[in-house]
Amino acid sequence: MIKVNCLLAFTAINWILVINKVNGTIELDETSNRNNNNNQYFNKSIGDYQCDQYQDAVDAPDATWEPDQPLVYTRWSIIKGFTRKLKGIKVAHFLGIPYAQPPIGDLRFKKPRPLQPRNGYGADGRDEDKIFKAFDYGTACMQKISLILNFSHVPISEDCLYMNVYTPLDSLPQDSSTGSVKPLLPVSVHIHGSAFVYLSSADPLFYGGYLSAKANVVVVTFNYRLGLFGLMYGHDKLIPGNLALYDQRAALIWVRQNIAAFGGDPGQVTLSGHSSGATFASLHLFSTQSRYLFKSAAILSGTATSRSATDSRSAALAKTRKLVSKVGCSEANVDKSHYNEVTDDQLSQYEIDCLMAKDAYDLIEAQPDVNKEIFEWGEMCSLEIFLPFYGSPMFPESPDSMLSKGDFRRDISILVGRVPVESARGITQITWNVDVVRDRMRNEIKTVLKDNSTGNIERVLEYYFNDCKTGDIRQIAEAVFNLFNDICWHCPNLMLSSQWSKYNRVYLYSYTYKSNHLGDLDLAQLFGAYHTEDVSLIFGFPYSYCSHYSDSDRLVSSYMMNLWSNFLYTGTGDWPIVMKHYSVTLPFHQQITGIWNQKADKLDDKQYICRLLNY
Repeated sequence: MIKVNCLLAFTAINWILVINKVNGTIELDETSNRNNNNNQYFNKSIGDYQCDQYQDAVDAPDATWEPDQPLVYTRWSIIKGFTRKLKGIKVAHFLGIPYAQPPIGDLRFKKPRPLQPRNGYGADGRDEDKIFKAFDYGTACMQKISLILNFSHVPISEDCLYMNVYTPLDSLPQDSSTGSVKPLLPVSVHIHGSAFVYLSSADPLFYGGYLSAKANVVVVTFNYRLGLFGLMYGHDKLIPGNLALYDQRAALIWVRQNIAAFGGDPGQVTLSGHSSGATFASLHLFSTQSRYLFKSAAILSGTATSRSATDSRSAALAKTRKLVSKVGCSEANVDKSHYNEVTDDQLSQYEIDCLMAKDAYDLIEAQPDVNKEIFEWGEMCSLEIFLPFYGSPMFPESPDSMLSKGDFRRDISILVGRVPVESARGITQITWNVDVVRDRMRNEIKTVLKDNSTGNIERVLEYYFNDCKTGDIRQIAEAVFNLFNDICWHCPNLMLSSQWSKYNRVYLYSYTYKSNHLGDLDLAQLFGAYHTEDVSLIFGFPYSYCSHYSDSDRLVSSYMMNLWSNFLYTGTGDWPIVMKHYSVTLPFHQQITGIWNQKADKLDDKQYICRLLNY
């Protein structure tokens, strides 16, 4: 039996940063800053890591507001924002800008429609009544009330298609109605993660002010429809499905048409996503309807090539029918004489009318109950009923099929990121007896593997559990976490990286740094950094909530923001790309362990297990 060491070693990027543990000083070694001496985004000192205590919360405008209230001129309206000073840099904030018509009433379950110019816009540009005041986040999209209490920081509504723009104040045109000679900045458009069903761009995790200030870029975040409102398929025209993706496409079109007014370059847009947001971002790489709306992409902790990331059209419709039955919209025992003949491949007019008439809260509260009815451990990588589906104009084939055929854009670089523990899923399967756990895992993976022969299943179990001993609960737990994370995240990411590298540059990193806020007993301290750890530092979270993070955390946060800036400006990383040579993939990595970043190229060692897992 071949046993492959699961530890990864990676390369360094841009800087070697060392904290002297004896005297607490920080030293900056520029010897590894290869080929970047002329890049403007490295001019600012990365050692500017200390936190301004008066900025200990992003919701303290009385302490951080500046008098500037900039105006920008878009196709839709004049927009007024406000300014905060972050780390000595004034950042203009424009919050809650609508980017499409509200999907309410007859527009429920319909593709987003473009906005019309506001009444009176263009008659007198300086009239305050005609200026949209972008001072507050827009309402979040519909999600379960229990999730709202935990995650949402704004009210929810079906009227939720809003975006936020953060940009350095000095980068705004002096008068955007007449244009400006100022150089335009790269644009980071981020799709938030949500397991497809919760969160919004108002979540503090996605506050873009610090990233804009320290990376010198324009940052865009936005809401999109979630759960059944964003993904349910029922009818080609009346409930076409994939509406979350169409919302995201509408946001990208809005950015292309308007972002220059905010100092952003519409031809230099990087689309990023985390978790389910990464699934969406990678789907846009394949969609013929949106793949040309951005120049590069960053895929963090998720991908469309995961086996449970998408559904076929028939599977999507079958799930919808379960919801239809749950909310009392099934056609059973209903007089259908006034409706068209029922077809098996789409919902009937009666069912659609019934769904349209239902209260949005009733629909969203029914969704988890349907999840419980259909969820099987065979779908071990997905806990949500509604997923993006293929077999539609946006995705004629599955992402895996399009990837294998090379049916994607050939001139786009991607940055792929991952952490050791993407999920603690499977923790309920853990017990002290390794034989019991092996039996449980055998049942878990049997319906997931394409090659589910007894021999292949036993080879997979041997790989993860061969060294585990009954009674060593930590060792058993680590094996279970590795199994779930490899099947659901790491191997799909490597599959995407390997195939994409045939035609494009791919930069792959593994984030292993454990920040101070995790605590000594957190799972991450036992098994490694987990989901959202890297994206939280990319967005400068340690600067927003100083007391929960250390100066070392802010140092690594600055490092991650410079990495992000580097990719936005150049579409490259300062470490070797993933290379595909005939049948051999050489995926070099960047390991981000924090303050110790040393050059150590090494091939990835998970290719063996990914082959067994049929990726």
